[in-house]
Amino acid sequence: MTITSQLDSPRMQERLAALEQLCNLERAGKLDPAAKIGPVLPSYDHVHTTASYGNAAPGVHSAARMAWAAHEARAYSILSVEHESLEHMEEMTRAVEIVNRGARQPLKLLLAVEFKTLIALDDDVSRRFSELILKAWGQGEAAWVVGVGARPGAELTGMVRQFQEAKRVRAEQQLAKLNTHLGLKPAVKLEDVLTPEGNTTDRLLSLAVAKAKWPDADDATLARHGSAVRKMLNPGGPAYASYPAGLPSYQELTGTLARMGMAPTFTAQLRGAALDEMMPALLKWGIGGLDVAGIEPWEPDADMEIKHFVKLAERHGMAFVGGSDYRGTGTGWAEHAPWMDHPLVRATIDRLARG
Repeated sequence: MTITSQLDSPRMQERLAALEQLCNLERAGKLDPAAKIGPVLPSYDHVHTTASYGNAAPGVHSAARMAWAAHEARAYSILSVEHESLEHMEEMTRAVEIVNRGARQPLKLLLAVEFKTLIALDDDVSRRFSELILKAWGQGEAAWVVGVGARPGAELTGMVRQFQEAKRVRAEQQLAKLNTHLGLKPAVKLEDVLTPEGNTTDRLLSLAVAKAKWPDADDATLARHGSAVRKMLNPGGPAYASYPAGLPSYQELTGTLARMGMAPTFTAQLRGAALDEMMPALLKWGIGGLDVAGIEPWEPDADMEIKHFVKLAERHGMAFVGGSDYRGTGTGWAEHAPWMDHPLVRATIDRLARG
């Protein structure tokens, strides 16, 4: 097994041992600085690992490998984000400690947890928020919030477990419908779409189903098939399943994350006039930051929309993250590089970083 492959070993101790070995080789001058293991990204802020997607998404790597990639790129920071998971926290913390030993420019570390939950439709403003999210994404019953600056604790652990249990219930229902709709034989089972800790995401599930339906597809084709399957999970789609009862609403969750000392961050689910309209409500609910994750460079107004996010963050004194949203092959856009080193990004990192 090569050092590179060992960075993605199934066992954390083996991954961290490979990282130690790489760092020792680097200190001894035995690594070519121009030869990057990668993935090579313009920013290592808002990156996902196998904790969110297991091995389903091509190009998704372990926390240890992402820490090394950020270190070899001499990045300022790494913001490690996972969907309803704390699985990245210990490994990423230890990995950053390893790469920072003796480093001239220590890598700053932020940890975050990304949640998706139902919007409480208790008033006209909330109903309008849901309506705008539906128009933008086709799934207006729920929205995402990222708790930036997360630290392990009993309350956060309990909340994550609650979401994971609910997601497993929902995933089983989604799979039953997808297996029938796509005529999958053998059927994809729940255990096929769970990470080792028992977590899952809609993207992980969609890619696993796409692999089962189109086993010979290359990575790019698989990503397109996965996106098509993902749309089947939307309200009105052939594999839609409702969210289990008992989860905190979007409005409740943002307030809870703020109370726990995090910066609840709104990603680019709304843009332009729609975002302007909802800013008073987002601030009232506890949103304390903006993240350009979700704005893709091929969108005709991407540059203008990112500038708008920056202006809103400046106007309201909010945290700002110009993250790459790296989640595998074909993501982590180089075109966004100029925005990923904005002074507001560094100010956010300096305020919320561990250590």
